[in-house]
Amino acid sequence: MQDKYAIIISALIFGLLHANVRQTLYTLAGGIIFATLTVKTKSIYPAMIIHFMNNAISVYSSHAYYNGWIGGNLDSFLIDHFVLSVVLWLIFTALFIGVLVWIVRAETKHQKRFELEKPVESDSLMNLTQVDSPFGVFFARKVPLYKPHLEDKIIMFTSVFLLAVTTALSFYMGLF
Repeated sequence: MQDKYAIIISALIFGLLHANVRQTLYTLAGGIIFATLTVKTKSIYPAMIIHFMNNAISVYSSHAYYNGWIGGNLDSFLIDHFVLSVVLWLIFTALFIGVLVWIVRAETKHQKRFELEKPVESDSLMNLTQVDSPFGVFFARKVPLYKPHLEDKIIMFTSVFLLAVTTALSFYMGLF
């Protein structure tokens, strides 16, 4: 049950942090897919690879259009040939789903092979505290497992600052 809330909340954050109103809905959908993939595989790498590939294709197609490279007029070609675009969409969707299933199975097999059984400590419940929230009751550790170091805080605050600057510049450039 907690995975569902984590998936929804992280997908909302993923959609909103792209800082573009036109992208919010499909980045929300992508965030749900990426978060589900991350939860199922217990690894962030498959979601990162797919996100990287999506961004690479997007950047290439926009540069191809403006520079006259191969594939630059693909969108107008597909608009003129609707049936072909539907067939290609179905093929790529099937390939995408197939790759996702393959990644989930490979990661699950990998996790099962190297997963070690951890002994259950009798006092493990003593280190938890109950937290009531609008989403239900959760148990949180009294002492965190990881305390961020200075480098971690620098990376986090720099990322937030760059996001704010990028959003402000995108908004400013959009006005002109």
